[in-house]
Amino acid sequence: MTKFVIGIVGEHTTSNHVMEVEKVLGIEAARRTVIDEIQFTMSEHGMSIDPRHVMLLGDVMTYKVALPLHLSCYLI
Repeated sequence: MTKFVIGIVGEHTTSNHVMEVEKVLGIEAARRTVIDEIQFTMSEHGMSIDPRHVMLLGDVMTYKVALPLHLSCYLI
């Protein structure tokens, strides 16, 4: 069953809560949210950053490593 709220268009709704976006839509959507927020913030301050650098930062911020418990103790 699809949940919806009258008056809200889901295709045009955005969020700046990265963890919530990741939980609901996945890691790629969270990465895109990080990129969009960085670009928006920098443009509001009159700064421009090469989009490739912002994309790299988005990749780094959304990269997850899951190590088995028995291996993680040797890396500390």
